[in-house]
Amino acid sequence: MFDFFEQPYTLIGAAILVLFGILTFRSVLPEKRRWWQLLLPVFVAV
Repeated sequence: MFDFFEQPYTLIGAAILVLFGILTFRSVLPEKRRWWQLLLPVFVAV
């Protein structure tokens, strides 16, 4: 059975989308910035 998330390019694309979402969130609410938020795309790709 084909697993969509076993493809490396799919995970990289999902991580980039998460990164754009986090950067947007951090620019809208700068007081909510945390250093660990930038690690979320890494956890998505792993």
